[in-house]
Amino acid sequence: MNDYEIIDTTADTGVNAKGSDSTDLCRNLLRGFYCIAFDKKAYVFNQVEYSNLKTLTFENPEDLIFSLLNEAVYLLYTKNSLIYPVSISGNEVKYSIFKNTEHIETEIKAATKHKLSVKKTGENFEAVVILDL
Repeated sequence: MNDYEIIDTTADTGVNAKGSDSTDLCRNLLRGFYCIAFDKKAYVFNQVEYSNLKTLTFENPEDLIFSLLNEAVYLLYTKNSLIYPVSISGNEVKYSIFKNTEHIETEIKAATKHKLSVKKTGENFEAVVILDL
C-alpha cells in the first residue's frame, strides 16, 4: 500500500491509509476521500494556504477520523470547499479551508463507523474508514 488505497465494498467504498503521524494519516485519508469524490487515480493538495484555520475537537483517534471526514463531506457539498489538516495536538485538529477547483463526480454521503479503525503499526499509523455513497 502506498499512502492510501481505495477499498471497494458491496454497496459503499472506503479508504485504507497510513501516515508517519496522525496529521499525515489524516492528510492521506483525505487524499483518498477526494480521489473518490473527483473520480481520480490520485489527488495532490495544491496551493494550500494556512489561512482561515478552523479547529475541530475529538475524543479519540476514531472520533478524529469520523469527525474530520464528515466535516470534509459537509464542506465539499455545501460550500464547495476542501480541508487540509495543518496540525493535531492533544484532542484538537487545526485545518485550513480552501476553495475546490475540481468537478465533483461521486457523491459521498458520510463517513461511517462501520469497520472504522485506527492503529499504530510499527512507526506508522494506519486507519480504515468506510464511506456511504
